Amino acid sequence: MSDATPESEDTRVFVGRAEQLARLAQCLTEARAGRPQAVLVEGIAGVGKSALVHRWLTDCREDAVVLRAICDEAEQDLWFGVIGQLIAKVQENERECFPLLKFGPPAGADPPQVGAQLLALLDQLQSSEPVLLVIDDVQWADDPSLKALSFVLRRLEADAVMTVQIARCGEPDDAGVLERTRRLVRSVPDSVRLEVGGLDTKEVEQLAQGLTGEPMEERVAAQLRMYTQGNPLYLQTLLSDVSSEDLRAAEHEGWPVPHSLAQAMRRQLSGLPDQARRLVEATAVVDERLPLGLVGRIAGVTDAVVAAESALAGGLLQWWPQEPATPVAIGHTLQRDAVIAAMAPSRRCELHARAAEVVGRAAAFRHRVAAAVGPDPPLAAELEAEAEQVLPSSGAQRAATLLLWAADLAGERDEYERLLLTAAAHLMSFDRAVLVQPLLEAVRGCAPSPLRDLVLGSWACFRGDVASGHPLLMNAMDAAEQQEKDHWIAAVAARWLASTSVMQSDAAPAVMACRRALALKGLKSDGVRDRIVGDLALSRCMIDGPRAGLRELELLAPASEAVRAGGADPSPLIFRGAIHTYNGDLRTSMDCLTTALGMAERTGRPVLTEWAHLFMTVDCYWTGEWNEAAVHSEQMVTIVESGDRTWPYGPAYVIAAWVPIGRGNWQRAEKYLLRGEKSLHNTPPGWCWATLPAITKAMLAQARGDPTAMLSALEDMLRMPRQGPNFALFAPWWKPLYVEALIATDRLDRAERGLAELQELSVDMPFLETVTFWLAGQHAEASGDARRAAASYEEGLARPHVPDTVPLHQARLEQAYGLMLARDAESRRAEDWLRRANDRFNSLGARPFLDRCQEASNRSGVAHTPHPQSAIHRLRRLTDRERVVADLAARGFTNNEIASKIFISGKTVEYHLGNVYQKLGLRSRRQLRDVTQSGITSTTRFRRHEA
Repeated sequence: MSDATPESEDTRVFVGRAEQLARLAQCLTEARAGRPQAVLVEGIAGVGKSALVHRWLTDCREDAVVLRAICDEAEQDLWFGVIGQLIAKVQENERECFPLLKFGPPAGADPPQVGAQLLALLDQLQSSEPVLLVIDDVQWADDPSLKALSFVLRRLEADAVMTVQIARCGEPDDAGVLERTRRLVRSVPDSVRLEVGGLDTKEVEQLAQGLTGEPMEERVAAQLRMYTQGNPLYLQTLLSDVSSEDLRAAEHEGWPVPHSLAQAMRRQLSGLPDQARRLVEATAVVDERLPLGLVGRIAGVTDAVVAAESALAGGLLQWWPQEPATPVAIGHTLQRDAVIAAMAPSRRCELHARAAEVVGRAAAFRHRVAAAVGPDPPLAAELEAEAEQVLPSSGAQRAATLLLWAADLAGERDEYERLLLTAAAHLMSFDRAVLVQPLLEAVRGCAPSPLRDLVLGSWACFRGDVASGHPLLMNAMDAAEQQEKDHWIAAVAARWLASTSVMQSDAAPAVMACRRALALKGLKSDGVRDRIVGDLALSRCMIDGPRAGLRELELLAPASEAVRAGGADPSPLIFRGAIHTYNGDLRTSMDCLTTALGMAERTGRPVLTEWAHLFMTVDCYWTGEWNEAAVHSEQMVTIVESGDRTWPYGPAYVIAAWVPIGRGNWQRAEKYLLRGEKSLHNTPPGWCWATLPAITKAMLAQARGDPTAMLSALEDMLRMPRQGPNFALFAPWWKPLYVEALIATDRLDRAERGLAELQELSVDMPFLETVTFWLAGQHAEASGDARRAAASYEEGLARPHVPDTVPLHQARLEQAYGLMLARDAESRRAEDWLRRANDRFNSLGARPFLDRCQEASNRSGVAHTPHPQSAIHRLRRLTDRERVVADLAARGFTNNEIASKIFISGKTVEYHLGNVYQKLGLRSRRQLRDVTQSGITSTTRFRRHEA
């Protein structure tokens, strides 16, 4: 990749594009005003997209921070190459506070984590002037950079930031990068798509005069435009190669010019002096920005400066004469391709061999491979060794590239197949399955082997065809266990078997696969082992309950070791937190997950962080920390949307609906629920998460006071086909809803059986105690036994609060007891308990429950109507985002800390705080704290991610 800046580009003749330049200027004006902009500039190769943006930047860069990257097709496997370029011009001291950006993002880092730190850096850079992110040839951007940029663009709200992405269209988009870029830009509210087409006749005349110094007849310009489709690169190539007399001499059918851009470039190249042509050839082969003298040495020319003159005049080369080493680069990728295509194979090999001696280690391998003639087993062995070395640090994509090169150089067919299959297996193992698809035909053509079965089996499971995938994975595991050198194949196969079995709630095969994998010799304590241990614990959790899963984890991955591991993989703690959630140990789960997220934030490890935020959302919801639940649900959804792992998408969106449901934000709740339900609709029926939409629909009906709809949703769930104990893990979530619905719809016999089951559950899960006492009282009231009801309510209220007490349940218990006292004419005691319930609903922001509590209080004759300016009424004026920002600000977090916590910029925090102050009639954080103490926000404790 080039680190070229706008100042260093060659300045060719530029004509036209007034409309596009005006639109870019308008977008920059909007960005300056704090309305972030996203622009996609599209056009075919050579049409002048980069020249357009360069001209615009020439006019505006003096009062803007410009961060630029130029992507390269050959370096799509370079992790965070685009991000590295964007931040390269930022002073290191300005990146000091961002560990993932200080020395460039490490390969394998989590794109959302990198995106979060890039967002914070942009916030810092825009303090005095707008920031422009310009990415050229974005269709060749590396995938991790695209994900990080996606994260950033979706989080810009009130920022002086403008993103310009330049994309080549009209060519195959095998990896879908261009289409993903289009979708990303469309998802940004203020987005613009600029299509750059060919020049018109008048502009062709202007271009010709600028290049040749002579006017061009309109007739000739019109013919040239038709002949070249107005493509500026083609026009410049022709005009530098063909004289004005020849162009005027005849109609275009008789012109002595080629009929394609590539032909024109080859003709232009052949017309250069020998030394200049050799220099251009070397520059094209090197394909990176290098000092002129060094390129001249590779080319074998005697005077590189003289040789460069003709190439520069013809627009084939760019150079940077203001820099001491005078670096040069090829003018355009089309020119590079044409130059390389026109070279003799022996000349290409010679230049690649010379380039390999002077470029860096990573680039040298590419040149050595290109210089090879026929099989080269020693080089193939070097490439394989390099792949093994870079796999942990640079990720599977770079390792796969090296292995595929090695396969092409292998001397024997079996070696070719082994290297090809190893590359595909690593891609599958590191969640890069999309890159395996182009290799599938070759994979299927390989001879039967454990590696082949592993690749095809994991691919089938990735596509959802578990019935076909599992037998292949079992074959791979059975065969690989026999040879110690193949134990890694058995381990990866076991991981796929276990994880897909767990997803389908088919726990027994998962336990078997995990046990066999953990018995393998030499299984390292790395990501594969950690995932296997986690899947084993989850499987035991499904079969024998959460406590069995926790025992398994403590045996194989003790919590003390996981915390002491420092920069280690956070996944063991995430699995531990999830199982504690299933077990009702909400605070313990939050401790595990907070530590795990802190580890992930420091190291950038992208391991299961979306699931960590999911279970934190659940924990915070039940413990009444609804603002923090909203924060984690936002982080969870952002990570899922920024990634390519589709299976967490459904659970993430459904869980994200919980807080909006509790607060009566019906539109947002229904939107999230619909998205999640649509995603989960295509999951296997046995997958335990498939029950989640029904549970959430019941919660929605509960908040709306519709017990019939509650019962309907849950009975639909109970009729779902299921395997094994897949409902057991979620029983603490849905069984209280089910008993409540049965009681409210007068199905008291069934409710009594459900209540007995719930009471049994609460023995091991104290967080269910409160709701169990409330429902027992409700059942007694519905049965006409007031004395038993009062006893149940009083026993529940007399119980000491445990750390995992659910405030929503507590408020409903207080409300029920208060209403019973009101009916017994004990108005003073009734008012006290109803006030407690009101205050608790108020502190949660649980508007639907509060409204019904007040209505019931009024009907009972114990009115407790808050003042119109009370906290809950004032709070309703705030949006969800404003409420979270207000809560964090009132608790003492700085703007930057708030921004970091909820993945927005400090500018956006300022914007939302301004709205909060205006809507609530406040002027300072002190006043905001005073309002908070009166109950405007929930009594939460936001956790810092600490190990």
